[in-house]
Amino acid sequence: MICIYAIYDFWCCIKQSESGEYATIAASADFDWAANSNVIAIISIDDTTIHYPIVQWRDNKYYLARNERNEYSVAGSIFLDYRNSKDFDDNYNIIYGHRMSAGQMFSDIAKFEEGEFFDVHKKATILRADEEIDTEIIAFLRVGVNSSLYRLESRRLRPDNLQDIKSEAIQYRENNEVGRIFALSTCNKKSKSLRDVLVLKET
Repeated sequence: MICIYAIYDFWCCIKQSESGEYATIAASADFDWAANSNVIAIISIDDTTIHYPIVQWRDNKYYLARNERNEYSVAGSIFLDYRNSKDFDDNYNIIYGHRMSAGQMFSDIAKFEEGEFFDVHKKATILRADEEIDTEIIAFLRVGVNSSLYRLESRRLRPDNLQDIKSEAIQYRENNEVGRIFALSTCNKKSKSLRDVLVLKET
């Protein structure tokens, strides 16, 4: 499953949408959830292009090339790992998105590799129909496609994973609060065997 995503996602790194259209939904309290039943949440990070709906399917392949309306799109969708609860009840959640060459979807995750940008951009919001999840951006990592960060057998992040995040992070800030963790994963521009990951922690 990870291998399939790796090959397709790397291809999307170098290809732009033929139509130039990407799903973008502003995170707001008046969003019409009933009219967008496929959307389980909206993720928003200030000063980036990341303001997108989050969807989920019964596998991690379906939304690689479909938008949130289930229409074909080379940009795919931002989607929650099928092993996670759509209600975000899990301690650890993985959210995937392509890195498009024109800068859409999860492309701006790469900005957080730079210390100056990371230091001043600390917040991200995940908005659900009945909940607003405020998070702090705690780490930027570059990991292999078989990293332990992609293991979700118990849908919980083990203590050794937390230590791995800290030890492997290119950028990191301490956060000792108890809260859910969200790993935003996209492809690395130069290698199909690597992933860029932005880690958020609920505040």
